[in-house]
Amino acid sequence: MTDRVQSVPGAQSLRIVVDAIVFGAVGAGCWIAAHAIAEWLRFTRVRIADWAIAFGMPDRLRDEALGIGIGSAVWVVASVCMAIVCALLCRRMPMEAWTGMVGGAGAFVVVYSAVFPWNVPKYALWRMDAATFSTEACLLILWGTFVGYSVQMRTYERGQQ
Repeated sequence: MTDRVQSVPGAQSLRIVVDAIVFGAVGAGCWIAAHAIAEWLRFTRVRIADWAIAFGMPDRLRDEALGIGIGSAVWVVASVCMAIVCALLCRRMPMEAWTGMVGGAGAFVVVYSAVFPWNVPKYALWRMDAATFSTEACLLILWGTFVGYSVQMRTYERGQQ
């Protein structure tokens, strides 16, 4: 069965993309849990529902379960997309953690300087307090490291088979 799957053209690329989807979803779940703890401890003022507000959800749903669910879903989709991009771009790169760190830092800069200022201006990069800034930066860099390194390691393992 394994020989048959490997002989199909494009099967290897499809397996890498499927792995990226899984790692993106798992990374998103870990990020959501860590972010919820950071919110509970009041390390950050950004709420999980704010991710959905940044993409057009009404502000009145911010404190409701629906808002948190939609915000979590937005983050899962964004994480999976980032993992797929990582899988496609980082195929030939050496397996090192810095690529994921750079991806996480880049995601932080893009999200908080390009996406949030348009719909949730109070969380723009230049308006954050120090605790929120450092918490959000650290969480996104940690997420990027997890997703990027996991995808690269799996891609490397697939190449060794």
